[in-house]
Amino acid sequence: MGAYFNYYDYSILLCRVIFIPKGLTTKKLKEYHALAYKQFYFRPSLILRHLKYIRSWSDIKRYWLGLKAVMSL
Repeated sequence: MGAYFNYYDYSILLCRVIFIPKGLTTKKLKEYHALAYKQFYFRPSLILRHLKYIRSWSDIKRYWLGLKAVMSL
């Protein structure tokens, strides 16, 4: 039986730093993490692709909650 892998240790929501490279701090890594997420999710092409699939108020609510989550990083 192999080693147990706990996915929660790597959860985006927990934002727990597992490894800190020499010359960086936990704070700086978390800043880079937040910046990477925002740059990925706020790409115009991705936003337009998601807007095409909005069909109901529940879709709008889901995207609004996702936006709030990314902005809170």
